[in-house]
Parts: sequence; structure tokens; C-alpha cells
Amino acid sequence: MRKRTCNIAMFLLIGLMVLPSMALAEVGFLDQRYRGWLWFEEKSALSDLKERTSTQNNEEASEEITVEEAKGEVEGIIKELEDLRYVYLARPNYKTQKAYRDKLGEIMDRGIRMQQLWDEQNFIEPEYRDLVNSPENVFAVKLNRKIKAEAEKEIIKQFAKDYELVFFYRKSCPRSSEFEPVLKSFGDTHAIKIEAVSVDGSESEYFPRSSTISQKMIEKLGISATPTVIAIRKDAKKAFELIRGFVTLSELEENTVKAWHIIEEKGINVGVGR
Repeated sequence: MRKRTCNIAMFLLIGLMVLPSMALAEVGFLDQRYRGWLWFEEKSALSDLKERTSTQNNEEASEEITVEEAKGEVEGIIKELEDLRYVYLARPNYKTQKAYRDKLGEIMDRGIRMQQLWDEQNFIEPEYRDLVNSPENVFAVKLNRKIKAEAEKEIIKQFAKDYELVFFYRKSCPRSSEFEPVLKSFGDTHAIKIEAVSVDGSESEYFPRSSTISQKMIEKLGISATPTVIAIRKDAKKAFELIRGFVTLSELEENTVKAWHIIEEKGINVGVGR
């Protein structure tokens, strides 16, 4: 029945689309110049859609429902569907199947209506569908990632101008050994100066030893875990812990961008050893 109704509606829709074009073909577009520019006085399809939606919203507003009433209604629908499913499973026949599928169709119709409303609102109020910041197609998502990566690269570049890094490690610490080449790659990629401080007095394979931080300063800074990376502003006005533990290169870059936003842009004071 539903399929037949859809076919009839489609036939009528095609008729409505074909008849005007036939009439236009008989009269001719240029022959309608007696109309002047009257179409500017006619309401646009978008205006009509907004008006109809507004009327519909007013009608729906008159059918307001409380949260408790809504929960009760939805729970009742779910229970009815479950009951019909149990009956269908227990006695699978045409009658029980039809009852279950009819109820399931009612629920699906509600879902379709929700999707239609969602699409209409996206069209009428485009701010609800921000394809600039939340793209949907694969190509736009890739482009956004590229734009974001370029912006982050610029932030790390600025970070490298203002900060130096001090790498605290312990030779016997496997995390330190694994993280050291990652940090070296980070420094080389973004031209960031890095010095090393060994908690156990060993030499770093990748970084020169810091000449400014002593064992007493390590204790004062409260460095207990390795590996730990401290960022020190070149004007010596700020120092904070950038990362602690083993992380990947991408995680290190991401954390650096976050640190820049928090400390430089928002001006939040984050001290070492907290």
C-alpha cells in the first residue's frame, strides 16, 4: 500500500514538473515579456520553505510535551516493539511477522521524519552545518588536516624562537633510551635547541650536556621521573614541564602546540615541578 502511494505521489510530482514546461514551450519564454519582471515580486522557494517551517514549528509548539511524558511515550513504543518481537520469535507466522514489521515501520518513519527535519534545519539555518570547521567529505577533511598541520608548524616555529629544551634522562631507563632519538628528530625538524641532563651522571648519545643545570638544581626542580623535558624561555622568565614519559613525535608536536596556547596565548602560569 505504501509503495503504491509513493508511486502515485511520484506520478503526480512528475506531472506537476512536466505540465508547466509544456505550457512554457507552447507560449515561449520570450513571448511572456508582457509579464515584465513580476517574478521578483513572487516569493522564492526558500522563503516559502521558511514560512511553512515556521508554521509547522508553531503547530508543533502547541503540542509540547514534558520530559516525563516523552520518556513514557518512547518507553511504551519500545516495550510494544519488544513484546511483538517476542511473540514473533515464539510463534513465527505471517500474522505475528506483520504486526512486528508494521510497528518497526512506524519507528522507522519517525526516524525518517527526524532526518528530514535535520536536513531542513541545516538548509534554513546553515550555522548548524559548519562544513568549514567540520567537513563531511574525504577531500575537505584532508584539506582541513593540511591547513591545521601548517598552522601547528608555524606555532612550533615560534616556540623554537622563544624556548630551549632540557632533557632529563637516566641511562638505565628504557623509556629514556627509546625517547631520546624521538626528541632528537623533534629538535632537528623544528630547529629547537636541546641540552641534556643525566640524573645518573651518564653521557647522552644525542645531546650536549647542559652547563647550567646541576644536581642540586635537579632536586630543586623536583625532577624524579625520566624521561622529562623542561622548556625554558630564552629570556629566563618562564620554565615549565613540556612532557614526561615516552611519547611519539606527533604527540610531542601536539603537546608543544597545546603548551603554546596555554602559556603564551592564555598567559596561564605553569611552573616546573608541579
